[in-house]
Amino acid sequence: VEARARCGAEGSVRILGCLPPVCETHRPDLLEQLLDDEGEERYVQFYRTVAQILLEGGADALLGETLNGQREASLVTAAIRSLERPSLPLMLSFEGTFRGTDLLPKPDQAPAVARWVLAEKAAGLRVEVFGLNCGSPEEILASLHALQESGWTQRLREGGVQIATYANLTDRAAVYKAGFDVRTVRPVRMREEVLGAGFVAWCHRFACVGATYCGGCCGSTPEEIR
Repeated sequence: VEARARCGAEGSVRILGCLPPVCETHRPDLLEQLLDDEGEERYVQFYRTVAQILLEGGADALLGETLNGQREASLVTAAIRSLERPSLPLMLSFEGTFRGTDLLPKPDQAPAVARWVLAEKAAGLRVEVFGLNCGSPEEILASLHALQESGWTQRLREGGVQIATYANLTDRAAVYKAGFDVRTVRPVRMREEVLGAGFVAWCHRFACVGATYCGGCCGSTPEEIR
């Protein structure tokens, strides 16, 4: 907030407060086990508390990020609804592969999740963005194609929801398939072919199938984001 004020950018820069996964990114299997064991209300309260702190700190909008599918996102929307602030901008970004509990990508799930996002907006939440992040560029593109081919890219647009993409540029496919565990992360190898101009080419592909916003996730630098 202070940096934005020093730049005189209050009218052009929004500060987003991040609502992260409650358990582990890329691990819907662990999420399902956690919620089945402990119940959902505890984590609705978690998101409510985090949201309140972020807003008190100066966030202009909230971003549910790298969410493990619709069930985790529903905890976010339940928490935001409980704040009783219908004008609060909300962005929902999903782990871009829509990985199942078997840890395999399921891009064909993207249309169903898009349908649910629009239903949440119709029910009164100010959802501005449907995002795909932290998957590889290839996996995110597959999810974008699933949205476009099913007609949900157009439905999102007509419903006032923009599509955002920010891909993971690291070489972690084998790790995610085996089950990502932050406690055992080893040095990360970058995918050289998707850095710099290589990433720009992917952003063009994303835009051609409906993405409005493109940014960078793991492995990105200012060079890619510019």
